[in-house]
Amino acid sequence: MISSRLRRRDSLLFVYGTLRPFVDIEMARWLRGAATHLGRGTVCGRLYDLGAYPGMRPGRARERVVGDVYRVDNPRVFRVLDRYEAGSSRSNPRFVRERFIVKLERGGLASAWAYRYRRNIMAAQRIASGDYRLHSGSRAR
Repeated sequence: MISSRLRRRDSLLFVYGTLRPFVDIEMARWLRGAATHLGRGTVCGRLYDLGAYPGMRPGRARERVVGDVYRVDNPRVFRVLDRYEAGSSRSNPRFVRERFIVKLERGGLASAWAYRYRRNIMAAQRIASGDYRLHSGSRAR
C-alpha cells in the first residue's frame, strides 16, 4: 500500500488525459483547485484511446506521453484520485499509481506519480502523438 504521508519529493503528479487543465470535467476542475499546476512535461510511455479517456502504458525510450505536472501538498488529493482512477473494482483497478521520470518543459527531470492503465489494451487505438489534447480536439472540452 502507498503511504498517505506526503514528503516533498512525493508531491508531484503527472496527468496525461482527462485530468489535464484544458479538460472541463468535475474531477479535472477539482484537481485544478486542490493542487498547483507547474507546467507541461513528458514521460516515457504509450498512450491509448479507451473511449471516454486515454490510458498510458510503458513504452520504449523514444516514445513519449505529453501531460501536465501538478504539485500536491495535501495527501488527501492522492487518496481521492486513487479511488477515482481505480474505478468500480478495488480488486481489479483500471489504473494504478506508479512513479515515472518526467522531463519538464522548462528543463530538468523530476520523479512524479502517474496513473498507468493496467487492463487489456488489445482493442484500443494507440495515440501516436502521445498527446491527448491533440488527439481529442474538441471532444475533451
